[in-house]
Amino acid sequence: MVRKSRLFMTITVLFVSAIAIANDGGYRSPFAVGVGARQLGMGGASVAFINSSGAVYWNPAGLAVLQRPQVQLFHMSLFMDTRYQFLSVAYPTMAGGFGLGIGDISSDGFDKIVDYATNGTFSSRQDLFLLGYGFSPTRKILAGITVKGVYFDIEDYKDTGFGLDLGIIYFLPFLKGTSFGLKLSDLSGPRIKLHRLEQRFPWSIRGGLSYSKAFSGKYGLLISADVEKTENNETDVYAGCELGVKDMVFARLGYMGDKITIGAGVSYYSFRFDYAYATLSDLGTSHRLSLSIDFGTPIEVKRELREKAIANEKVMEFKQKQEQEVIKKIQKELAIATKHEQNGKTYEAIEAYYRVSVSYTHLTLPT
Repeated sequence: MVRKSRLFMTITVLFVSAIAIANDGGYRSPFAVGVGARQLGMGGASVAFINSSGAVYWNPAGLAVLQRPQVQLFHMSLFMDTRYQFLSVAYPTMAGGFGLGIGDISSDGFDKIVDYATNGTFSSRQDLFLLGYGFSPTRKILAGITVKGVYFDIEDYKDTGFGLDLGIIYFLPFLKGTSFGLKLSDLSGPRIKLHRLEQRFPWSIRGGLSYSKAFSGKYGLLISADVEKTENNETDVYAGCELGVKDMVFARLGYMGDKITIGAGVSYYSFRFDYAYATLSDLGTSHRLSLSIDFGTPIEVKRELREKAIANEKVMEFKQKQEQEVIKKIQKELAIATKHEQNGKTYEAIEAYYRVSVSYTHLTLPT
């Protein structure tokens, strides 16, 4: 508990002091568009409610509330045949949730110009690697951290950089179903150098509110809104809502900066499929697809089984202690009876044996 508290204090201090870090603004990460069709269908307003394996990207604090291990596959079509894929995996434990994310943006078929003439083609590739952990220092607060690595490969130029994301989610006690989220991205952001050009991903801080409510046990409503400030850039606003029916069918509407997004989803047992659609300004449209699969035993069930096992162990310890006390008393009375018998005190020996039979034979010794 002390270790968790120290980590939570460290995250809080870093949030406060991070604004003063790195005053040379860089360029936005190509992965800033986000992951997960559900979240993007709601305009990307996800910092306060994320509860899927995609939390390793949106807010690592959300990893703390996952109930079952999950794998999510995400695909997004971009302009000029550019493909964006993302794989996220989450594994909850009783000590917190762990997440892994791997993203890839790749394009090929670009003409290579040498001496003003086409000389073959080349491709580009940008990869993102995330490793996150989320935990709950208190019942109302979640906290998390994500370590990230980026890899750029454009023709003959390659480089790798590393960064850090921090996140917090707070469940408001005075308004049921409402949570507040805060995330700091690219703390001392990854630096990438391609040939002579070196750039750093700028830090950004995003805060948001989320409200969810169930109606008549059949319908569910989720409303979420985020505000993000990026280093040396303007403030962006994201908002979205989701209407669910029996936790099986979902419809979504969102606002992402300067465009409207729409989406839908279907959930069946451990499987979930989501779709989102958005325009890319003058670059056409974008389709986003996600497939999520849950597996394994829910963490709450594991916690109950563990608590039950601990309780059974304590009961067994008590029974064993009780058994030892009974045996000691029987041995003491038998020793007295044997001594009387050896001394020829037959009446006293019979009396001692009788005390044993009357006092202890009715007891059922634990097995």
